[in-house]
Amino acid sequence: EVKRVVLSTTAKDIVAAASYTKSFVFVKNMDSAINITLVKADGGDEFIALGPGEFGFFPWSTAVDLQADAASGTPILEVGIFEV
Repeated sequence: EVKRVVLSTTAKDIVAAASYTKSFVFVKNMDSAINITLVKADGGDEFIALGPGEFGFFPWSTAVDLQADAASGTPILEVGIFEV
């Protein structure tokens, strides 16, 4: 599944653990000026920060939901979920 999520300065669910099995996740900050932070929904721990135009690819055990928020504005985060 590939989708685009419009973010704000409030944390928003980007992928729900209950909807997937073990997966790999691709995320890309589509904005040219705003930073985006991804967090684990259960504890709020920051685990990846994406600068403008940056991307990340990581394994996800689906133990917790993933959320993201923006430093400002309403940037778009591209998200790809690839189930194992």
